[in-house]
Amino acid sequence: MTRTFLCILANFLLHPLFAQTVVSDSLLSRHVAALAHDSMRGRFTGRGEIHDAAKYIAGQMELSGLKTLSPGNGAYIIPWKAKRKMKVEGAHVIGIVPGSTKKDKIIVFSAHYDHIGTWSSQKAMPFGSAKNYVKNDSIYNGANDNATGVAALLELARLFSRANPSYTLLFVAFSGEELGLLGSADFLENQVQPSAIRMNINLEMLGRPYEASPYVVEKNDETHMLRLLNRHLNKSGADYPKDFFVADPYPEQSLFTRSDHYSFHKAGIDAFTIMATDPEDEFYHSALDERPTIQFSQMRRIGQAIYL
Repeated sequence: MTRTFLCILANFLLHPLFAQTVVSDSLLSRHVAALAHDSMRGRFTGRGEIHDAAKYIAGQMELSGLKTLSPGNGAYIIPWKAKRKMKVEGAHVIGIVPGSTKKDKIIVFSAHYDHIGTWSSQKAMPFGSAKNYVKNDSIYNGANDNATGVAALLELARLFSRANPSYTLLFVAFSGEELGLLGSADFLENQVQPSAIRMNINLEMLGRPYEASPYVVEKNDETHMLRLLNRHLNKSGADYPKDFFVADPYPEQSLFTRSDHYSFHKAGIDAFTIMATDPEDEFYHSALDERPTIQFSQMRRIGQAIYL
């Protein structure tokens, strides 16, 4: 390569427009490292350390220039308290990209930032349990479940904040998911008018891809959103297979009822989850679910496909 070509290439890669439209695997890695750090103690809803995770997410939303739900108080973090099932307090982290032409119509991107805490937290779990106890490691870091979903959420927020979308976009990180979708239920009951929301796109466990393809969890084995995603990805002209997104390969797992999109569905909103990992892989709800197990280059490719 000539020096002139290298200079042109360097200038292209550093151009603001390029930076605005490319998911960064280094930023994905940074976000997962922060959220899955031992100091977060597994991000159990109601415990002190999860507030540090909320502050980190809020800080990243602010850096990307997202607006707050209530412009007057400038707060990205909105506390909630469960009114039923469990007496627990949590917090939503919400950032907004206002729409340019359809401001009153909302699309919600979501991911849960809580996990199952430490080995001692398990007695507080209403259902399910940790597995694969690891000697001298009692922290369930939740790198894939679901620091990867939150990392992708933050990257999409960064890109869309510069894209001038027509619809208003809400980027919401929920807590309380592992305790029964508590945070997303509160969000729909107390924070927004569900009738204004046109769609929910939920992000889950994107860091250890199933055969390198993300899959779409929809109701009743439907494939409406799957076909929509692939159609628009193909129109983008990017280097992806024709059917990059695939149908849920785990129907026996009943995944449609197991993540925050289900709260939106119950409120009558079109909602689905994009996942990439076997829900029963060896690291699921294990102390071994740590950052070194994440495939960031593939995760970046998935995030970029979602953005396109």
